[in-house]
Amino acid sequence: MHHDDRQISNWLLLVCVAILVMLMIGGATRLTHSSLSMVEWDSVLGWVLPSSQEEWQLSFKKYQQSPAFEEHPAEPSLEDFKHLFMLEYIHWMWGSLIVLLFMVPYISFLKRGCISSSLHPKLMLILLLGGIQGLVSWYMVKVGLVNHPYASQYRLSVHLLSAFCIFGYILWVAMGLRYPDWCSRNRSFFLLRVFTLWFTAWLLVTVLSGGLVAGLQVGTSFGQLVVAQGQWVPQNYFLLQPWYVNVFQNTVTVLFDHGVMAFLTGIFVLFLWLFASQLDLSWRAKSAYHMLLLITVLQLGLGMMTVWMDVPIFLAVMHHVCAVLLFSVSVLCNHALRFTDRLC
Repeated sequence: MHHDDRQISNWLLLVCVAILVMLMIGGATRLTHSSLSMVEWDSVLGWVLPSSQEEWQLSFKKYQQSPAFEEHPAEPSLEDFKHLFMLEYIHWMWGSLIVLLFMVPYISFLKRGCISSSLHPKLMLILLLGGIQGLVSWYMVKVGLVNHPYASQYRLSVHLLSAFCIFGYILWVAMGLRYPDWCSRNRSFFLLRVFTLWFTAWLLVTVLSGGLVAGLQVGTSFGQLVVAQGQWVPQNYFLLQPWYVNVFQNTVTVLFDHGVMAFLTGIFVLFLWLFASQLDLSWRAKSAYHMLLLITVLQLGLGMMTVWMDVPIFLAVMHHVCAVLLFSVSVLCNHALRFTDRLC
């Protein structure tokens, strides 16, 4: 691999790590109801923190006058507000850091002529997607502070899904630079490639379902009720009318669907792992499928513990982060199985 390509790949992987941290902070922001605590900001890049008790009091007063304060599960005190504000502030500022982390090296590589003509459109696409993501984030919070004092589960799910897609695309480009001549030489791996691609798409749908769960702030009473009554499908599954609205708005249905999708994900991964074990794959592909199985087991365990322990923030955030890792490994599996007709 060319030295410049290695540097660019390292840079993009660092951006991926920053996005992973951003997703972790975003999950914590949502779980702590901090996402609407900053009712105004000075610029797109963020807000200058209140520097005195009087400024904190003023910010708190503005928050108390917003719809978000009325809808908060527990009426926060000034000290509670400081914690909420700081987490949301870190969330916004980390997003600004990602922008700098991408733009500064990008301009540097561009001036040095290190970016090839084939790579430049990919980096421009990343920049465009990142800009759209920032606008979606701003719009989601702005609308939530006007009439509806919450971040809609629809906008939240789209915001989360787009973050996953951007993360996956950056990872794919980075791996393409790191392994430019690495591809499968055997067309018999076609079925495994197709199944793995479908699995990655299935993961994104499951992530979308998880966004609905987070957006509706689903609790654990449903899970306990199902076990207590020995039900496989909850009685209130089709509570709302028309029936399809339940998939997006009925908390019982949303949580049940997410649990079923998680179970099917485990079955899907086991199938892929067994299928891959029967083929003469490269060490890189074998390692990716082993890791896929391991992280899936961890993710399912975290999900079950998160529900049964009344959604503790730490476990919920770890479940969120593990979903990103699982998606990452699925991207690596796809990349390790890519096929071209040229020699490699």
